[in-house]
Amino acid sequence: MEQHWNNFYERFAATAGRFASHIAVQLVHRESVETVTYGELQKKADAAARFLSSHKIQPEDRCAILADNDIAWCAAYLGILRVGAVAVPFDTHYTPQQIAKLLQDSGAKIVFTTEHYAPVVEEACGLADTSVKLALLRDIEKESESLNAPGEVLRANVATVMDAAVILYTSGTTSDPKGVVLTHGNLLAEAAAVFAALKLDENDSILGVMPLYHSLAQLANLLLPFIVGARVIYLAEISASEMLRALREQRPTLFCCVPQFFYLIHQRVLRKVAEGGWIRSILFRSLLHLNGALRRVTRLNLGPIFFSAVHDVIGKKMRLLVTGGARFDPAIGRDFYKLGFNLLEAYGLTETSGAATLTPPGEGGQGSVGEPLPGIEVKIMSAASDSADGDMSGEIAIRGPIVMKEYFHRPDTTAEVVKDGWFLTGDLGRLDDRGRLAITGRKKEVIIPSSGKNIYPEEIEAQYAQSPFIKELCILGMSLPGEPAAERLHAVIVPDLEVIQARKVVNMKEVLRFDIENISVHLPAHKRILSYTVQMDPLPRTTTRKLKRFEIERQMKEQRAENVESEGPRQPVSEEETAWTADPDVARALEVLREAAHDKAAVRPQANLELDLGLDSIERVEVLTNLEQLHRAPACRCRALAK
Repeated sequence: MEQHWNNFYERFAATAGRFASHIAVQLVHRESVETVTYGELQKKADAAARFLSSHKIQPEDRCAILADNDIAWCAAYLGILRVGAVAVPFDTHYTPQQIAKLLQDSGAKIVFTTEHYAPVVEEACGLADTSVKLALLRDIEKESESLNAPGEVLRANVATVMDAAVILYTSGTTSDPKGVVLTHGNLLAEAAAVFAALKLDENDSILGVMPLYHSLAQLANLLLPFIVGARVIYLAEISASEMLRALREQRPTLFCCVPQFFYLIHQRVLRKVAEGGWIRSILFRSLLHLNGALRRVTRLNLGPIFFSAVHDVIGKKMRLLVTGGARFDPAIGRDFYKLGFNLLEAYGLTETSGAATLTPPGEGGQGSVGEPLPGIEVKIMSAASDSADGDMSGEIAIRGPIVMKEYFHRPDTTAEVVKDGWFLTGDLGRLDDRGRLAITGRKKEVIIPSSGKNIYPEEIEAQYAQSPFIKELCILGMSLPGEPAAERLHAVIVPDLEVIQARKVVNMKEVLRFDIENISVHLPAHKRILSYTVQMDPLPRTTTRKLKRFEIERQMKEQRAENVESEGPRQPVSEEETAWTADPDVARALEVLREAAHDKAAVRPQANLELDLGLDSIERVEVLTNLEQLHRAPACRCRALAK
């Protein structure tokens, strides 16, 4: 019979007692490794609890943590829960102004930090104008020992499953902060749901590189391992080289990370294959398809043999790779499957304690984020069955014991997103006939052009990202001057300079344009970009690597306004072009195009109807119909150009 637990710390303490000598946490430095056992970690947590008690911290008081992942972070977090207080982890990238805002909103009584972040926190405390105390993590144990009188016993842990355990502030909300309140019951229910779907025990080791202020990181790299007695590996320095070294030397069995890292591995593999010549490339692709077929049909996985070099990089003992926090490219997921890895996709939000759905092992790269975890319900609200293109996407709603208690001190905001126990995620998706969920975008990010068809930016981005010359891009719905209601697809593109240099490309703009036009030909007309901007700076993203679309859109609008003010003269018309436009038939056709074009001056011989003239699918059909009537050209020939 399964034991009933009152709170998360109680569950951790039971594990620490059972696996006292097992390694709990390792902090990997370049030249050394710090190690702490479960028994030692519990002592450090109790020391943090004594420290908090000495500073009059009471149950339900909020205690902030602003520090990088390490042993002391875990001890402080556990110590906070031990006294029944509420842990409030802060993003280490926040400015003093942002931290001050969160200190005011949370009402934190104390902030745990390190020497590195102390100046920022001190400035924030001054700006917040509150009586919050600053405490250095390194001093907790030392001060606690001086306070520990012989025979002194910590007060009983009175927290229950209904009490708040942690408040996590959602990404991008520092101007209007929303603190997600998760209870001990939420954390325990999340762990139970994951354990019902996956096997994890004291023999596992987990590489944790995501910051612990992120909900998925807390779940995968703290809560789950601390319940089963697994080993967690943190890095003192986060970089691609250090991650690869840790994978090779520490030999973890599970690795949970945002998609970017897996994209990096995939890119390196393909680059190595390409460097080996065309024969090696053909052999690689043949073995890739063969192993994929073997896994699907016979469940035989020869990936570790066929692609031993790749498995050496990620680690021979690796059982599971897990990704979440942002959309994952299904094509890359399929390649990892064919390489012989079990890469699972998790979907969830801070408001759902981490993961709500998970793909089963061996089913990665199918374009879905799997089925709801046991005990969790998922449904699609208000599917748009009457949309112009028959799209059945709707808002994803989640119900179950993992749904947050509330937004801290925000009853009205909470009521807007939690209705009859269902949390309205703001994400859009579809459920297939097997109950698997596919994410199509964000409710607020849907672009609705004049055609009335719903456009999901991430879907379009995945198509154009197939170009090897595009490192990253963001699709926006940009309206033209004088047409505020008509959104047109505009791409902000960051080129991959490494690929461009490696392939000795001379004219980057021409190569990008060529690839964009080739990709557009294979897309439905309403899903083609009509304009694009090239920039060298990386696109702004949240700490979970999601694009800050509203910030990118704001930058584009400002840039457009500046361009209008500083727009210089156009390139002069050549003699050849003048002679061409002198032809009466050509002149009449150009007049038709100018009437329709959004940029009249762009009507030149080399102009593209989409990228230069900005014509969407409906406008192209109208223009070509007018040209048919003007020149009496066969309708089939002209209309083919509009597709």
